[in-house]
Amino acid sequence: MTSKKTTDTYFPLINSNKKLIGMKRECAGLFSDLSVDLDDLIFINEINENNLDSVILVDHNELDEKETELKFHEHIEAVLDHRTDKGLFLNASPRIVDASIGSNASIVFNLIHNQGIELDESIARMLSYPIIIDTSNMTRRTSEIERFAIDFITKKYGKSIDRETILNATRERLKIREEDYGNTYFLLSQDYKQYKSRHGQKWGISSIRINLKEWFEKNDTRKLFDEINEYMRDNELVFLGMTSSYTSSGNKFKKDILYICEPKMHEQIGDSSNASHKETGNLNEHLVYKLFSVKDTSWTRKQWQPFFESFLNK
Repeated sequence: MTSKKTTDTYFPLINSNKKLIGMKRECAGLFSDLSVDLDDLIFINEINENNLDSVILVDHNELDEKETELKFHEHIEAVLDHRTDKGLFLNASPRIVDASIGSNASIVFNLIHNQGIELDESIARMLSYPIIIDTSNMTRRTSEIERFAIDFITKKYGKSIDRETILNATRERLKIREEDYGNTYFLLSQDYKQYKSRHGQKWGISSIRINLKEWFEKNDTRKLFDEINEYMRDNELVFLGMTSSYTSSGNKFKKDILYICEPKMHEQIGDSSNASHKETGNLNEHLVYKLFSVKDTSWTRKQWQPFFESFLNK
């Protein structure tokens, strides 16, 4: 994209690698629907700090390890995010950080709209996808900003944007297949975010759309635990959380939360009033796990991240 005012050129930088994004069926499906070729995208592992002039942070307001390594902090121009405000980059402009907003794409839409810029239909469709998906077709975590964005896009481009079809297609792509249960790396990597505590320790949360107890039962437990341990070791994690969402045999939507860490750290993690303890066990001789059922199923990683962070930063 090129700015009409300054002739500066901006390009979307994917904060991941091509292999991992290619593994995600919902991403592959979205790119196919929108006729986007993966080879045309630029990934963060493909650039160096000399490629950067200014940076706009989108869908996060703090830097991860790779972004810090690339010295993003020296180039932050703007911040657009819907997560908990970390109070960083306060001189950025615009700086829009609002945790009450359900989808970050709606912030992007409204910023463009308020500038009086008319969206190309393909861009409007691209922005509508995450808004529809993040809010389950406007049924949860929906603010005025989402409602305005979708109402505007639907009225203008309604014939090409079938909200129910988009949502159902995405849900189908997100479904865990029988063969996925044996692919630990795939399940943990599908929707994973990594963080760093103020002590410099790496930790992460994977969002998994399966019943964790069922996952354990469908695998050789020892082999599964070894693979989880290997995943933590490869990512140099001291703590791994897993949010689990699934439909029970009674057709009731449920969520669980599980975390894994060393026994000493395990003792420091407090219990949440939004979780009921189900099971505690040993992953191996060095790591323990604790599994809870979640009471308020509207909670996502967005709520669990600051909860765990409050203990890991002590």
